[in-house]
Amino acid sequence: MLRVRLLGLLIVLCTASAALAAATTFGPVQDTQLDSFNTATNYGTYPYYFAGIPTSKAARVCRALLRFDLSALAGSTLTDATLCQYAWEVQSANVSFSVCRLTQAAWSETGATWSTYDGAQAWATPGGDYTTTNPACVSFIGPSATGLFGVSVTALVQDALSHHGGQLQLVVKVASEAGTHYYAAKSREDATNPPYLTVNYIPPTPTRTPTATNTPTYTPTQTPTTTAPPAPTDAATWTPAETPSPTPADTPASTPTDTPTATPADTPTGTPTETPIPTPTAAPSQTPTVPAAPTATAADTPTEPAMDSEALSSMSIPSALFATRGRTKIRIMRAQGYVGGTASFNVDLRQPGGAAGIQNDISWSDSPDTPIARAEDGKPDCTVNPALSGHFAFLPPGCQGTHCLGIRAIVMLPFGTAGSLSRSNSALYTCNVNISSASPGIHHLYGWNTLAADQRGVTIRATCASGRVVVHMPRTPLPGP
Repeated sequence: MLRVRLLGLLIVLCTASAALAAATTFGPVQDTQLDSFNTATNYGTYPYYFAGIPTSKAARVCRALLRFDLSALAGSTLTDATLCQYAWEVQSANVSFSVCRLTQAAWSETGATWSTYDGAQAWATPGGDYTTTNPACVSFIGPSATGLFGVSVTALVQDALSHHGGQLQLVVKVASEAGTHYYAAKSREDATNPPYLTVNYIPPTPTRTPTATNTPTYTPTQTPTTTAPPAPTDAATWTPAETPSPTPADTPASTPTDTPTATPADTPTGTPTETPIPTPTAAPSQTPTVPAAPTATAADTPTEPAMDSEALSSMSIPSALFATRGRTKIRIMRAQGYVGGTASFNVDLRQPGGAAGIQNDISWSDSPDTPIARAEDGKPDCTVNPALSGHFAFLPPGCQGTHCLGIRAIVMLPFGTAGSLSRSNSALYTCNVNISSASPGIHHLYGWNTLAADQRGVTIRATCASGRVVVHMPRTPLPGP
């Protein structure tokens, strides 16, 4: 229950408090990623960003940049603020990260790289210019699983409102840039789960327009032009002392003070109108377990439910926290081929552990020239064991081309089949790898986010051993005799 409560707390942190005077959300106006391994590459149009040190390249550092425009909150009293992100890939849990104020305000989403802040002008320090003391960076423990998580950034937001015209500029990085610890989050280019900022605040007190209500600028009794009744005598001039009839008591209709429409206190102009950005909702975690064998009559024919790529890539078996069985183990086997060709690999079941269904993700994030191939229907070019049922989708959800950095596979017993996976189904599925433009050498395929469940839907601890793609130089025909 501890994990569930912690996840619930993170979701609460990313929800505006209704008990406060006012609450709103802001989406970033810009976000991107800086990559020390690709120092001239801009990631401003990608639907994700990395923070940390990805996979096996210990010299590769990634940092995320975000900018929020909070100028609409000018004059408000800040209560608290939370930066919400949706992690779709997590390398390891319990890793410390930092959010700091970016000091170079001229960076651009479509120009910033590790070396330059706008595609032309160099950072003072490669990797982004930021301060750790003015104000102090905010430390937080990174996500332990995929999904929505929140980070309190109240001090950084207060600094932006007080000293930078409401322009909040952030860099997110792993605290100790050593090892291989990182997470990847959806960027604002992802329409489903972009990052956002929740802000709770007290609006400024409306400023009343002076003299409009408390200090009338004229006195009706001294202004004969407000009413012009016929003179009671033939005198050519009208004398107020001798003709009291124009007073407000006798003619109340002429008294402007009885017309309250001039009172601006009822329509204050100082309060900014809140237009909350819709709060992104993390895709609910579902359990794609194998349904139990039907107990109805023989006339009933079970039908496997349809599943599209978008639904598949955002669903998952819950984390294995309440396992009652042993461990399920699978392994990504080696693929090999020649430059310009293709290669294929199996994902084998090494230890069933009582599982009836298995989910696993495979990433090639640091080997972009050896991706899993795309089939004609746009899905991963993978084939499930004929004795099983399987579904495949690219990650992150909705990605295209080189923006795809992995796949998600869900393999299970056919719908309505009782029992569990066995060693006779040792090859769960096979995938083809595109190595047409790969460089010779060893390229990694990383297994992560591996989950399993038994026939009843009870989660089982599961692991996946990573694999590799070995690319050889093209064969050179031997010279003829």
